[in-house]
Amino acid sequence: QGYDWQPDDRLLSRLLRGVKKIQFRPDRPRLRKADVRALVLRARQENDRESACLYALARQFLFRVQAELLPLERNGLAYCPPDSRDWHSTCVYSESQTGILTLVVTLRPRKNCQHSVSILSRTCICETANDPLCGVCAARPFIERAPPGSGRPVLAQKPHLLLGKLRARCRALGISPRRKSHTPPFFSDRLRPSF
Repeated sequence: QGYDWQPDDRLLSRLLRGVKKIQFRPDRPRLRKADVRALVLRARQENDRESACLYALARQFLFRVQAELLPLERNGLAYCPPDSRDWHSTCVYSESQTGILTLVVTLRPRKNCQHSVSILSRTCICETANDPLCGVCAARPFIERAPPGSGRPVLAQKPHLLLGKLRARCRALGISPRRKSHTPPFFSDRLRPSF
């Protein structure tokens, strides 16, 4: 004989709401520090300073490349009121009291951020680590030549060209980004690597 069982409607509705919140997203490919160093050096050998800057900045600041780094502006607030949504970012260089160069990037509100702006600050690592991955120094010529308040990105090359060069260099160097689980191939156009 079976049991007389009646479902609890409140319990079922809570379970269904919880299941709807679960999102299955594939892990993004991740480039290790040694991989990024090899990419920076290869870009410099090919005299592609803009790509080298992209790789170094992405690694040092941990930007979301597509949404934050590629549209980076010198001074997006130059001709906009601070509460406007028409600006993306500002980049300002300063020197600390000890003489270390610092890059301060102010971004419009980031994803999942409660603050009105996000302020990211990184110091030069050239002297301490003798490292080619210093995004602060690599970005300086591009930031200084960008017209302030123009709304143009600091990196002048088109985003699809920069990402295409990244994929081509990864193939040439035999870099296969590490993934936590099986995901679609790294070189597909849909996936963007994380630095």
